[in-house]
Amino acid sequence: MQAQNSKRRGRNFPREWLWLLVSVVVLAVLVTPVAMGASSGKAIKVGKRNPARGAAKRTTRLVTKTKAGVFGASISNGKAGGSLGLSCRSALGADIASTLVSTPCLRALNSGSGKAFQFQGASGTTLGVIQSGSDFATPNANAKPFVTNATGEATGLNADRVDGLNAADIVAQAQAQNPAGAAPSFAFARVSPAGTTDQSRSQGVTDANLIHTTPGVYCFVSLTSRPKNAASNLDGVPGEVAVDTTTGNPGAECNNTNNIELIVRTYGSDGSPADKGFYVNITGTG
Repeated sequence: MQAQNSKRRGRNFPREWLWLLVSVVVLAVLVTPVAMGASSGKAIKVGKRNPARGAAKRTTRLVTKTKAGVFGASISNGKAGGSLGLSCRSALGADIASTLVSTPCLRALNSGSGKAFQFQGASGTTLGVIQSGSDFATPNANAKPFVTNATGEATGLNADRVDGLNAADIVAQAQAQNPAGAAPSFAFARVSPAGTTDQSRSQGVTDANLIHTTPGVYCFVSLTSRPKNAASNLDGVPGEVAVDTTTGNPGAECNNTNNIELIVRTYGSDGSPADKGFYVNITGTG
């Protein structure tokens, strides 16, 4: 009688309990690997060192898929402090462009055709600082601010201004400080025996500046830059040459023209005046 009651109770064992038992076993099997895997990582603690001891040995990854204009992560600071600080101890290798040989503290890669980085200052007058060494006042003279293999023109970043001066300002300052003054401060010419200039080898001197009516005498007038000093040498021929920057009214030898600014006299090997080709270099002021 008892055996029959036992069999009856076994046959009447509720099916709900059976499914519950099976579910618990399956859940245990499925959850165990997840729990074991989760033990290798911990939740990030705000305002604390992460991890509390030691250091992570692998890359912490945050993978997102966002549309254009939406960033995968955002770090902001509502007060005057910074938003992100980076620190590393990597070394510079032979290949500065290789992340394996020369690992940077910060790397931005855009696999598409867009920008790899963008810096923006809302209202500051200095947008950033690139510092070499621990003391800004004593930089490393051998350190380069950056290198690039891009050869296109950087819009807004060019050599038009140096120390706040453009090219015209620099020239004006140089002229003001140089006794040789107004442009051209330096003139030169190649002059033929007949008294004509070779314009492919002349600057600031033309045929209109030359008077040649006396053998061996070449008179210069109305130069843009009035000579202070001049030097001359014969154009590959024997003889002698002399330069005069002081005689302004020599008379007949310069066709009685006044205000002569420079006279070049050429001589043959015997010392007598003779037409010779020559070069002349002139330093002067306006």
